Amino acid sequence: MVFIVTHTTKIQFEIKSKQCCNLAPLKTPVKIALVSYTNTLPFQWALKHNPPDWPISVISDYPSRCAEYLLSGAADIALLPVGQLKDLAHYTICSPIGIAANGPVDSVKVYSQVPLNQIKTLYWITSLKPLQLWCSCYAAIIGKYILNLK
Repeated sequence: MVFIVTHTTKIQFEIKSKQCCNLAPLKTPVKIALVSYTNTLPFQWALKHNPPDWPISVISDYPSRCAEYLLSGAADIALLPVGQLKDLAHYTICSPIGIAANGPVDSVKVYSQVPLNQIKTLYWITSLKPLQLWCSCYAAIIGKYILNLK
């Protein structure tokens, strides 16, 4: 995951100096959509304990919702999975850090009281993209899924 700002935003970032430069004085907070998962705690901590020199407002939600906020203009900056970048026409990575792995990741798990081949319905509470990937691997096994995004 990386912090993304679209080119349509009024804010420009200078990463080297870590300063936010704006075209006009900032009167309203910069809206930052942040994924509300444990692996984002360092970002949340940094925003709380070492905030930028400009006003911010943090929105916490699922990755897919953070992408929606950015695309709709409800957020100026969003922490997004890199897989979402293909959905953005223009964007800039505005942070020198991100959440990444160079090996297997075990952050998404499926638990069941029955063997995999007996699962009839999968109840999913996060974004659709991981569900689509998971179901594409097990499409013949899973009968249907239920997506619950608040």
